Amino acid sequence: MNISAFLIMVNAHSSRTKKLEMIAEYISKHFDKLEYDNHRMLRLLEPCLELTREDYEERHDQDALSEYTFALCKTAEYYIRDEQTWRATPLLSEALSLTRGKEAESASEKEWKHDTLATLAELHDQNGRRQQAHQIREEAAQYGPKPAESSHYLKYDPVEDSEAYIAIKDDMEHRLYDMLKDEPRCMGFCFRYWSAKRDLLEQEYGISWRTPSMMNPRVHFD
Repeated sequence: MNISAFLIMVNAHSSRTKKLEMIAEYISKHFDKLEYDNHRMLRLLEPCLELTREDYEERHDQDALSEYTFALCKTAEYYIRDEQTWRATPLLSEALSLTRGKEAESASEKEWKHDTLATLAELHDQNGRRQQAHQIREEAAQYGPKPAESSHYLKYDPVEDSEAYIAIKDDMEHRLYDMLKDEPRCMGFCFRYWSAKRDLLEQEYGISWRTPSMMNPRVHFD
């Protein structure tokens, strides 16, 4: 049974619990095929996220919180794998906000917070939000070793630190993802990506941007 037909069958049930059980069973049964198929996995995780969100909003107990937090992080993981970082960032931020202020924290909870904060900092770095990344690394240090700051050994266009650029960054990345989603991620893709990004910034947002290859002419990119 394909995923579209399966989800129609799932939606025929009125019980959230039954829907979640069916999706969990499907993922478990087909995990070997789904694990590296980001698009198909996300088609299953996204409804799980909405179902656990509804459950948490209704119940507000610890079990519902744990299931919702897990769904947030697992969906974010596959968004990251699929290079949809603008969608992963708010999910990880929400998962962390839901668990802030808890007095008693086990070693595993602290480890999860540390690792999730480190991932979030890395995403902010990738998305040009370097000050936010630094602040999040400071918070992560409360739960374990402070994650290393991004080295930024490559020069980047300072326009990436401007308010105008940051304000449109997520929308731009979303549009680039849609434009290039069918392009093979092989050698040379970075140049196709940078070219499309430069054109989009110039034509749609009125922002002039210099690519990493332009900023680092002596570096060999592939």
